Amino acid sequence: HEEDDSVSSFDATLTVGLPPLFTETYTSRVVVDPKAWTISTKSIESNLIEALSSQWKLRPETSTSCHVDFHVEMTVSHPGVVQVLDQVLEQVAGQQVEAFERRCQKLGEYEKGLRYEE
Repeated sequence: HEEDDSVSSFDATLTVGLPPLFTETYTSRVVVDPKAWTISTKSIESNLIEALSSQWKLRPETSTSCHVDFHVEMTVSHPGVVQVLDQVLEQVAGQQVEAFERRCQKLGEYEKGLRYEE
């Protein structure tokens, strides 16, 4: 299979958690494929999270909007962390989607020549 020059990847370090109960800093490999309209992540270094992966699949609907499918999988073995995550995972995923939508809106405004602050 040929290497696609449009696909790019980078490592990102993130901190998640519910202070003061717990926080975890981990590193993920992020792969962006603009031709497939996908962004995939997979944790590569973490102390509490055994595995964490996510995928964003964008499907254009109109010239100014798209549908986003978001899928996340996480494996954690620490019982205390599992109990906390069970209670808040849906809320956290919703916050991630909202942040993604805000970023897309800001980028759209930027592309239209409007100024915005981050």
